[in-house]
Amino acid sequence: MAKFQAAVDIWAIDQQARQRLQIGQWVYAGDRSNLGRWYGTNGRTDVVAWLGNARAWKGKSGGIRGYFATIRAYGRSITNLHRVALHLQQGRRAPLTGC
Repeated sequence: MAKFQAAVDIWAIDQQARQRLQIGQWVYAGDRSNLGRWYGTNGRTDVVAWLGNARAWKGKSGGIRGYFATIRAYGRSITNLHRVALHLQQGRRAPLTGC
């Protein structure tokens, strides 16, 4: 299993490098003070749960944990849909997914 790296600037890496990032990896977008957790990509959409947004959820449904869980579920759904689309394009049966 891959080990987590120090926070990665997602603006400084290409799409292939983003696809190799481990789910849950700390990332930032240009400014290190703007941290978030990486939850995947489908080639067009990158999913990151930004820490600043999580803090704004404090006191709402599920609080900070609820925010991260919601974004993580969204990240899983778009990456699963992307895998299904790739299988269908290649003429293979789509794998069963949790979506």
